[in-house]
Amino acid sequence: MKAISKNDSICIEITNHCVRQCANCSRHVGHHKKPYFMSFDDFKQAVDSLVDWWGMIGFQGAEPLLHPEFKKFCEYAVSKVGTKRLGL
Repeated sequence: MKAISKNDSICIEITNHCVRQCANCSRHVGHHKKPYFMSFDDFKQAVDSLVDWWGMIGFQGAEPLLHPEFKKFCEYAVSKVGTKRLGL
């Protein structure tokens, strides 16, 4: 097994919310009572912990664009690590 520090990309899971209910969903969308939305403080902590790390950073979740603070998350990540490491 490869150490996490050797990965060339890391994704931050910001939500498990989605409007679809695909039978093969790996995030069990539609099988939980309340969707999870990462707090901005937790997101900042995750991004800040990756500032000195060399690889790519992504956002994931069932449908990350449905997070109510998605734009704020993107702006913060760009301000800390730039667009290149976010694949923008």
